[in-house]
Amino acid sequence: MGDKKKVCIVTWYGSNNYGTNLQAYALYHVLKENNIKADFIKPFKGRRVFHQYPGQPFKLSRCIKTFLNICMIREIPEIIRQKKIMRFLKEELTFINPVNTKSDISLLNEKYDYFLTGSDQIWNPFFLDTFYLLDFVQDDKKKIAYSSSIAVNTIPLNLQPIYIQYLSRFKAICCRENTGSSHLSSLIHKEVKTVLDPVLLLDKDKWTKLGQKASLKNKVSTSENYIFCYFIGDKTFEWDALEDIRKATGIQRVLVFLVSPPKHINKKYEYLRTADIADFIWYLQHASYVVTDSFHNVAMCLKLEKDFVALMRCKEDEKSENSRMYDFLTLFNLTHKIYTTKGKDYLNPISFSEVEQILEKKVNECTKILMNLIKE
Repeated sequence: MGDKKKVCIVTWYGSNNYGTNLQAYALYHVLKENNIKADFIKPFKGRRVFHQYPGQPFKLSRCIKTFLNICMIREIPEIIRQKKIMRFLKEELTFINPVNTKSDISLLNEKYDYFLTGSDQIWNPFFLDTFYLLDFVQDDKKKIAYSSSIAVNTIPLNLQPIYIQYLSRFKAICCRENTGSSHLSSLIHKEVKTVLDPVLLLDKDKWTKLGQKASLKNKVSTSENYIFCYFIGDKTFEWDALEDIRKATGIQRVLVFLVSPPKHINKKYEYLRTADIADFIWYLQHASYVVTDSFHNVAMCLKLEKDFVALMRCKEDEKSENSRMYDFLTLFNLTHKIYTTKGKDYLNPISFSEVEQILEKKVNECTKILMNLIKE
């Protein structure tokens, strides 16, 4: 490719949500493998609390809680995990210096050949932040979206002008779900392609190698069969479903990963609350079965060939994010893996040979799309 293209990646990363960090890690390394220099930007306006990044200062309330725990010689497990995640990101990714002034924004526009919005729900209208619509990028700069998601079925009418204003400035837009691609295409009257999430573009052996770095692998055994459970939500129906699935599979042991501290502890389960990114991969690799409400966890199950059942954590209303899971599983003919109390079809095993055929074709296609957009 000659001189390396310089790309500024604009996406979520750094929170306690494993999937958010996995997609950022994957996108960065896919670009790096293709001789593209990429850096992440730290949001400098309109930033929300859950869009964290390395070095982000705690809010006062969090500082007080941290101080009190230090005084008690005790640290909240989720804070330990957060520190591990921040350390991981600093070691594995590269970041742009903080942007504080208008001149910094001008320099930023001069430095990079492309501005690339990554994956996850960065365009969800109910978390709208125009930073992720590249409101700070000059019109003459090349703006690309790869696997960005609106997460919902439709954008509310009162917000549509904002999306039209900013997305019309993009050179190319690729969404993660067919539902989102179709809606945005009709909204901005421009072709919007549907592509795979970045976690599926990264080679399986790269994920396996990352899992070898797990900090807990010598502390929590994988010798006994277990269900790998990862919930972003923490709702009664999810825990009831987990118990139902545990009985249906006959697997007694459950390792639980959560985004937030659990409201209630079930003594039958093992909670890995300080698990880092590599731990997540390691225990997923060695699991006998997976129960999750996470899109990225499902995607990683296909990549690592792990049988699973997917839970829908949203009600079917205008804010529902369920189309993400439906669209994705439809692609692989796996909609029966969605949990329902009306039957046990979700227990039917996955034909990973069929999944691999579809996945290999799509990975090649989507990688080519991404690289061609940046080469142009």
